[in-house]
Amino acid sequence: MTLAIGLVNPEGIVMAADSRQSYRHAAVRIGSDSAIKVFTLTDTVVAATSGYAFLRPQNAASAQNISTLVEDFKPTLPPTPTVLQVATALHAYFSTIYAQHIVHVHGEAVPAGTIAIQFIVAGYDQGSRRGALRVQCARRATRGCRPNQQQRRAVVDRTE
Repeated sequence: MTLAIGLVNPEGIVMAADSRQSYRHAAVRIGSDSAIKVFTLTDTVVAATSGYAFLRPQNAASAQNISTLVEDFKPTLPPTPTVLQVATALHAYFSTIYAQHIVHVHGEAVPAGTIAIQFIVAGYDQGSRRGALRVQCARRATRGCRPNQQQRRAVVDRTE
């Protein structure tokens, strides 16, 4: 179980998460006490993750940890993306990898409506004084995450 907290306020962004990595189907449930769950995606956007710790992309010999996959994702971003663009691209990227993962690793698909991996994305758009906090996730359903409106988008005016 992961605890991740994201806060966007007029003074900046706070993103924090625990670092324990645990396994669902293993004799030893604790895999690590130093997993990386908070990532800097751009100069103005950060994200925290919860859910699956490893996914196996298509053509990969084995599963890769989320930290490695996030590093592979970063170069796919356009220059100076908005928070919404980053969150949308992150959702698409990990939804695709999750779909590939469940083809390779039988029995790993979560039940319909259950979240497999989730990201809290927070940041400020370039040249803007408004911060944004978004939740994006991959689940078994093909349409992805459908958080309520309050979870999906919170905007904070940044003042001097």
